Amino acid sequence: MNFVRITYLGKKLYRDRATGHIWSPDEEKLVSEAIAKPLLKFVEFKRTAELAKPEPTEEGAEQCAATTDKPAELTEQEIAALEQKVLDDKAQEVDDQREAMLTTVQGMNKTALTEYAKKYDHSFDPKAKVDDMRIAVNGLIHQFGVR
Repeated sequence: MNFVRITYLGKKLYRDRATGHIWSPDEEKLVSEAIAKPLLKFVEFKRTAELAKPEPTEEGAEQCAATTDKPAELTEQEIAALEQKVLDDKAQEVDDQREAMLTTVQGMNKTALTEYAKKYDHSFDPKAKVDDMRIAVNGLIHQFGVR
């Protein structure tokens, strides 16, 4: 897996929904080529190597043509650490979504709980107590995730 260092040049925070990365203005990150490819289609994202290249002068043009910029090779430990960080970030995002939904469920009434449970193909007895319904919906969220 090859990694590319890209820089976000935008003025506002950018959240990539596909990967969960959050970019601050002028932030530089090392990402896989699969993640970098769609981001580089945006004007706000540039390869860091492209930004760092000086303008060639007449004397330096020959020297620039003679040298090739090769991306720095990463060790297996660095690659594994980056992959683990991506996995940890996604797991944290899932946990945050779950906690937010569990908090929302605590404020739902009987009708809202019944409607939300339909997302899990679950139905309640009309005579069920609201507290029992909340416990059941919490269990569904823990078991199947947020829907």
